[in-house]
Amino acid sequence: MFGQSEGSASLEYYAYAWKEDPIIAGLIQQSGSINHENPSPQEAKAVEDSWFSVANTLGCGNASSDHDGVVECMRTKDMEDILALVPGFAGSSNLTFRPVADEITVFSDLEERTKAGNFIKVPLLMGAVDYETGLTIALDLTDPNATSPTQEYWDNIDEHSMCSVGERANISISHDIPTWRYRYFGTWPNMQLSTYPDSGAWHTIDVLAVFDFFPQGPEIPDENSAQISTGNYIRGAWAAFAKDPQEGLKSYEDGWPLYNPQESTLIRLAYNNQTGANLGRPYPYDKGCNSTFPVDRSEAGIETDSVGPSSTPEAFNGGGRRLGSSLAFAFWAAVVSAFIYN
Repeated sequence: MFGQSEGSASLEYYAYAWKEDPIIAGLIQQSGSINHENPSPQEAKAVEDSWFSVANTLGCGNASSDHDGVVECMRTKDMEDILALVPGFAGSSNLTFRPVADEITVFSDLEERTKAGNFIKVPLLMGAVDYETGLTIALDLTDPNATSPTQEYWDNIDEHSMCSVGERANISISHDIPTWRYRYFGTWPNMQLSTYPDSGAWHTIDVLAVFDFFPQGPEIPDENSAQISTGNYIRGAWAAFAKDPQEGLKSYEDGWPLYNPQESTLIRLAYNNQTGANLGRPYPYDKGCNSTFPVDRSEAGIETDSVGPSSTPEAFNGGGRRLGSSLAFAFWAAVVSAFIYN
């Protein structure tokens, strides 16, 4: 089973909820993970307040109303009317929506469950792209009311945007689960969403390689041979893992090494737009994050300064902000990724 962004986070909730009846043999998580700390009551209250704020605006009642009746009323409303009130579709908002603990699908004791290994233990292929924030930058360029944050601002966001991804990989290996971790670097002329700042390897771009999708349209360049070759290589790797999560990647092409944060075992896909598994140490991309996992670093043989992911992209050159020729494609990508930075 695999997912990306919020879909990837949903896989983790699944892993905690269905430990006794997993029906899966492996997990592929792309650019998304959950917070492995116990959720706070304040978070749950904020989500509850947001729900009843939207419901009340649509005439379905508030917190003092019959809760089942509120749900039934909301089910009668048009999707467009609901989305018009939701952050990410309606611009800035004080509302917040995220999974909250119901002790069925989401649990309030995630820390304890994680430390005990109380989740589905199946092989994991986990990763992110090199500049997740590139998608947000491109979308910001389309907003005439945007405040044009500095490059330092964007880089700081990106440095911490995928901390939970490396944490998830560390959790996995601390419980002796076969784990592979990748980072996608591919940047292609037909997928450049912006030039100044350069969108880089933006959030969702690796999904397009997995599905063999190339954008087409006026002024969008054709795919090049390196892009085609890299896509074939990635799809082969995903298929090898799907066919045999335990052993498939060990024998794929020249073989992918199991992940170890202290060694050059990070699979750098499309590194310098080259096909193959370029191996690197994770620390240069992880140093911006503090992680409370794995459970016992001394037992896992992992040093404190080698865990927790982030990207540390090279600084962009200054200059005027320019949209790339593939900007129209950004809106399609935004639908796929609507809530990643909420």
